Amino acid sequence: MKTLSRFTPAETLILLHGTSAPLNDLLKYTLMDLLLKKVLITSKETIQADPRAKAYTATYILAGGSYTEYKTKYHETVFTKIFRDSTKKKVLFRHAVQIGYQGAGDKKTYQDYIVSNTELTAYTYTSFLQRIFGGFTISQEGQKLKAELQKELNQLEQDLPKWLETNKRKALEAVVTIKGNIFLLKNFDFKLLKEIDKDLEYAKDIERGAEGYSCSTLSCSTFSCSTWTDFGHHSHSFDSSCGSSDSWGGSDSFASDSTSSCGSSCGSSCGGGGGCGGGD
Repeated sequence: MKTLSRFTPAETLILLHGTSAPLNDLLKYTLMDLLLKKVLITSKETIQADPRAKAYTATYILAGGSYTEYKTKYHETVFTKIFRDSTKKKVLFRHAVQIGYQGAGDKKTYQDYIVSNTELTAYTYTSFLQRIFGGFTISQEGQKLKAELQKELNQLEQDLPKWLETNKRKALEAVVTIKGNIFLLKNFDFKLLKEIDKDLEYAKDIERGAEGYSCSTLSCSTFSCSTWTDFGHHSHSFDSSCGSSDSWGGSDSFASDSTSSCGSSCGSSCGGGGGCGGGD
């Protein structure tokens, strides 16, 4: 898990899949990672605009307790800069997704954000044509790293379900170590992770082993309880909020909201200011 712990899920996806890493997944797991780290949090509100209308639940994104001290990576700013001018604002989940897509641009642009501003520069190179048209190539060292990452993911897919049954402390340590890379595990039932929140005694004596976590905060206050239970909902909402193609203007964008578009939603949801662009 030491290799996985070095990278965000978006960086891991780049190393595993290179230029084939889908924009949708890169953005989705970046947002889920920020939610897991409590840099951003979700809040649900019951809304009934008209007494005669049926009430519905709306999910909002807010700045979390870790927002101010978190060292944001360049590719994460498409979401975090929504709250740069005010950490008190709240943005509808689907609008935050739309802003993320708009800030990312197209797949090549966002992949360049990830590759050129992180540790990944040591594991990739750019040819002359790629400098003109975009793209990158995983280096020989990067290929070795890819094999290590895949091996660790494969091992965790086998071990984590067992640890949740027999050694919850070890399961919690694994989650703390790899952070948002937990979402890259295949066929994993995230509802099982609710068990971690039910057994907080396993967290009390875990030594500080990852930046941003301490034994006094390894609990629901750190890993938002809704992060696990709502993962499927958030994932589906993300996929349907702005289309699942590699462009934020995908053909199935806003199938459930004919009055919105990725381009127009930004101004209304974040005041048209910071939080709508790509990187700084």
